[in-house]
Amino acid sequence: VLEHRPDVRRLMLESLRETRPRETREIDELAASYYAEQPGNAPRAEEIYHRLMLGEPHEEIAALFLGGVEDYLGGAIEELPAPEKAFLAEKLGVELPPDAKAGATQQVWERTAIRRIEEALEAEEPEAALKVLAERKERTAQTMLRAHEVIALTAAEKFDEAARAATAALEAYGSEGNLLGVFETLLASAEASRRRDADLDSLGKLAGIQDSLAKLAGAEDIARATRDPMHMLRVVIAQALSRATDDKKAALVRTAAKIDDDVFRESPVLLRLAGALSLDRQLMARAIRVTGLPRLRYRQQETLRHYLDLPLDEERIAGLVEKPPANSAQYVLSFVADILRNDTYAEPPREEEAGRGATVEVQDHELTEQMLKLDLHPDKLRRIFASIGYSIDSLAFETTSEGVTRAIVTRMREDRQLATLIDLLRKNARRHPDFLRFADRLGLGISVEELRGDSLSRKFVETLMDERRSELATIESRICRLERDDHVVGTGFLVGPELVLACVETAPATVRFDSGEKDRSLYGSGTLAGVIGMTLLGHNADSRPSLLRLDRPVALEPVRGDADGQPRGHFDLNGPAVKEGQPLIWLWYEHGLRIGGTAQVIRPDDRQMGFPVRPRDTFAGAPVFNLDLELVGLHCGEHRRLKRECIARPMAMIAEILDQQRAR
Repeated sequence: VLEHRPDVRRLMLESLRETRPRETREIDELAASYYAEQPGNAPRAEEIYHRLMLGEPHEEIAALFLGGVEDYLGGAIEELPAPEKAFLAEKLGVELPPDAKAGATQQVWERTAIRRIEEALEAEEPEAALKVLAERKERTAQTMLRAHEVIALTAAEKFDEAARAATAALEAYGSEGNLLGVFETLLASAEASRRRDADLDSLGKLAGIQDSLAKLAGAEDIARATRDPMHMLRVVIAQALSRATDDKKAALVRTAAKIDDDVFRESPVLLRLAGALSLDRQLMARAIRVTGLPRLRYRQQETLRHYLDLPLDEERIAGLVEKPPANSAQYVLSFVADILRNDTYAEPPREEEAGRGATVEVQDHELTEQMLKLDLHPDKLRRIFASIGYSIDSLAFETTSEGVTRAIVTRMREDRQLATLIDLLRKNARRHPDFLRFADRLGLGISVEELRGDSLSRKFVETLMDERRSELATIESRICRLERDDHVVGTGFLVGPELVLACVETAPATVRFDSGEKDRSLYGSGTLAGVIGMTLLGHNADSRPSLLRLDRPVALEPVRGDADGQPRGHFDLNGPAVKEGQPLIWLWYEHGLRIGGTAQVIRPDDRQMGFPVRPRDTFAGAPVFNLDLELVGLHCGEHRRLKRECIARPMAMIAEILDQQRAR
């Protein structure tokens, strides 16, 4: 079969149109008339192609785009003149060719820009959306680009610019009588006002809410005029996000009842939000049945299993919402509402403090039971959390200690703040040794040891762990034990995505992370990785550091494979220098992970530092930290000449050796 190569076809067509313009125009006119009489998508695509070649008005050609015709036009873009290229690319939903951007009409460019902005915002890249807007300064009132500009500026937290863009958009849309443009801009501007003042004090926040509601009142008038229930639902959702009063919750239920399920299947976020904000059992159950649930996180599954046996399908969860247990109905509704809202509404992500994302393995009911033993009144709990700026005022519907405690555990787990919760409770449980023992085995599989020699005391190290527990949880996740034939042969720690720093002469077969002692930690078997290479660092045979290469970038993986977790990360080699007499600590694997330290470092220089404590073979490869938990060295075990001392290599020396090797 002979086929006309597209590149050759384009060259021939360009030549014909340049040398014989009258004849080619007559061919396009005859072809357009012929295909206009033929039924089917393929003839319609041919008619569109030839009319574009003739340069006919785009508004007339747009009416020819019936469902399925796009499939036949993908290869035609490159053959068209620049303005027609831009028009067809916009209709097909593809990127504008570079030579077509400048020649695109303003409306075609705006419609294409809207699609690109939506893609950037969906990917949570507001700066990319702003780059699209910067391509042209001109704006018309015929597309929704002006409203999208307000949305993009709000997402980038440029609230003053968003306000100015909204003012210009409302004036432009109003003068053109574009009610839909006014409506979309009012919604976008109201959201900007709500977001702008969300972090202010109560008076500032109230001003932002009032400003937002005033704009939404105008959007509500337009929604009533259009008699479109989807427009009205969007307004009521925005109003409820600003102030979720009982009348707004009732309005959500009434408005959603006017909209068919098929319409909501096209806009599932609106139905989920309506259910979540209204806390109406029937509406929430409808949202679950009609739109489904996003993939449940592990902790969400665990909580639902407290009320339901497997399988956790949508019908069973909807049934639980409709008929929750009498003694915890409000809790169940709030929990499912959080799933519906937080997995569908794009609130700005909150940055986690370093180490606060550390995962703690404990069942919710067990932690709740232990917290109740502390006998903390709900008001006391609120004051405790207020000390770290974490509000639990939204749990005001819970009046009993059990209800508040259970809701706190669920909320903190979903916010990945359980390590913080344990820290707070430990500080308020000094008179409750049972709780302290319970907390000791959560999150940190680390045993404190008081070493022989000039050692830090057990009490000193335990106090340090109490005060820096969250940071130690992050440090712990980056330390691994080295294994050969199922035996521990040393310790190592991550210094790159797939690089482990250790102090061994022979490469281990595997390394294992997240593996504390079974009687002190609920970590389980840990995270295993293979070793595929080893490099000895430096030339001194006395205590040579070694660099292990793993079979995958473990540092980029979340702790214990938690799908919702943050990457475990790796240590920075640019640690501070150590001074004579400075106390230091190190963590090493023996039966489990241990922590201990020296009260003073001796003879530190740029090549080594000494510790006057009784050495152990298992110290080799341990990361060494100052009391600010900054990595300062690599423990290399026993000093070869001074038998009652240990030796460590400064991180500056390790970094220098690695730089020299890279230079080679």
